Amino acid sequence: KRRGSRDQTADISEDGGDEPTVEASAERQAERKRREARQRVITQYFDEQQFERYAAWRASRLPTATVRRIVNQTLSQSVPLPVVVAVQAAAKLFAGDMIEGARRVQSQWLEATGESQTGLPSPPAEGDGPAQRETRRGPLHPDHLREALRRHMLENSGGLVGELGLWQAQNHSGVERFGTKVGGKRLLK
Repeated sequence: KRRGSRDQTADISEDGGDEPTVEASAERQAERKRREARQRVITQYFDEQQFERYAAWRASRLPTATVRRIVNQTLSQSVPLPVVVAVQAAAKLFAGDMIEGARRVQSQWLEATGESQTGLPSPPAEGDGPAQRETRRGPLHPDHLREALRRHMLENSGGLVGELGLWQAQNHSGVERFGTKVGGKRLLK
């Protein structure tokens, strides 16, 4: 019975409207051409280093299946593709912020200690230019990332939302100001 119902479903979808599929595909191609034209305009003003960074940023992405699995486990329900794409974008931006912060931490530690992080002989610290400092900089270590995350949390730029944000606000002040039973409205001013 099940196999028959699947065949009927396949027949219906094959017989029904090829025209909307063709129109939708033409619209997608036109949108893709417009997007590529905008990217060409943007990238023509980049210098070589900026273009390499932009290409690396565009090429990096989180696997959709992994993000979908994590979001589904977190929310205890299945989520549609647009939600997965939004989470991928937010995670990519967060990872970029953490890496930039870790590079700043690494630079500060390099300036403070003056030692090579690559394990190779380093050029002298006097008269350092950016190129000489770069040769002493090694790969990021977990300590750099931990310090970047610690600084990010201290800046409070990670803002919490929803029930978790309300709970955090209540626990930090010790007074329940936002009643969850009244929809998060402020109880005391």
